[in-house]
Amino acid sequence: MDIGHTSLNFSVIDEMGSQVRSIEVAINSQLSEPHQPNPSELLTQIMAHLDSLVSIETETPQALGLSGANRFVLLWDRNSSVPIGDPVKAPGRLLSYDAQSKLTEPTNAANNSQSATDFQRLIRTAQVNDSLILGSLESWLLSQLTGSTSPLTDPSCASRFYTLNQIQQMDKGVIPEEVGLKPTQHPNFTPSSNPSNTLGKIHLADGRELRVSSFLSSQSAQLLSHGCLLPGQGVLFLEPSARMLINTGSEVHDPDNTFIAWQLPEGETTYLSEITMPEIKDTLRWLFSNFNLGHSLTELHSLAKQVRSAEQVTLVPYRTTNTDKTQSTSLLLAGLSVSSNKFHIARAGLESIALQISSFITLWNKSNPVPLQSLSMGDVTDHLELLFQLISDLNHISVLCSRLPRTSAYGAALSTLPGLDSFISNYETTDEANYVPSANPRAAASKLDKWLRFQDKLASFNK
Repeated sequence: MDIGHTSLNFSVIDEMGSQVRSIEVAINSQLSEPHQPNPSELLTQIMAHLDSLVSIETETPQALGLSGANRFVLLWDRNSSVPIGDPVKAPGRLLSYDAQSKLTEPTNAANNSQSATDFQRLIRTAQVNDSLILGSLESWLLSQLTGSTSPLTDPSCASRFYTLNQIQQMDKGVIPEEVGLKPTQHPNFTPSSNPSNTLGKIHLADGRELRVSSFLSSQSAQLLSHGCLLPGQGVLFLEPSARMLINTGSEVHDPDNTFIAWQLPEGETTYLSEITMPEIKDTLRWLFSNFNLGHSLTELHSLAKQVRSAEQVTLVPYRTTNTDKTQSTSLLLAGLSVSSNKFHIARAGLESIALQISSFITLWNKSNPVPLQSLSMGDVTDHLELLFQLISDLNHISVLCSRLPRTSAYGAALSTLPGLDSFISNYETTDEANYVPSANPRAAASKLDKWLRFQDKLASFNK
């Protein structure tokens, strides 16, 4: 099961890891704001859907894996497990507190103002009441689902909030002073070092029990679901917001952009890095709103296929910083002629998406010792061959697209399989299309050269 922002995803797999069933249900937001979930309402919905899902299975599922986006944190009373106030959207790390436990400016500029203020309020509330626990919404849900009095979290989830150094200390039972709370006010880490320990059991309506044996972040589950199990393997998500997750192996090279992916029973930790690409979302929104080019990448791709090339049309975005330190994307549409039509613009837009991805990958490979070697498409099951082949040619990597939806719920289910380390070494999938670099990538190189020259001109103009 994966707890998303607006929906719950369930995936049922067999003992070999093959997906048997995938279900997505919308979270009812009539009683609560969509950006501020009602914990009790969400718990009721989860139990109802779990009961419904298990009832249609001929055999009781052996284990449940739970993953969540960890977007919200909340306080709850240790004795009654009742939430204190509403959940707040969590500011991402890095966060620190001074001696008076006042929140300092997050080092990540994207995590600012309101979420930081709300988080500060939670800290101050907890400091005057030792019986309050601060944890993610998923930690609270896990304790409620299983009836556990010892709230748990996973290192992969904790790394969304705390630095790696802080997690290392907390894993040893030492709460860093800058975190601002007592050890008893934080969930404990799941016992990854002892695979015989379980997270608890959920008692279903028909008297059956469902064992919870895995709890991890959505990002970790997404890497697992797409088979990104080795260093240099990544997964790309293009809609609704563009981002890339890359498996960076067992060493930390950039602590500011390194998160825990998972820990093997032997204690070895695998890490991931996350790259956001806001220009791509801005580009798609601009194309859809101005040129009647559909509402999705699939529709844009079908229009782009109507012409053999974009001819001279080029679309180049440029990220600018305004006087109030906010960022926005400007776009240059160049090369239009009297013979240009919306199909040429669609083709130029699709190529621009590929070129933007290529520039991010190039920057990553130049600055990181773990280069990207293969890329899986995370939210696209349609074979957008023009886009995928161009990405492959530009970056000289394999691009993989699954014919089945590889959801975070599927990754959470995979994580319940016994012996994750042996599963990693034997992981194979037969439902993927593999796009490999063309024998003659000169056309792609020419597009990239022209596109970069436009970007240099825009940069000079901006100065």
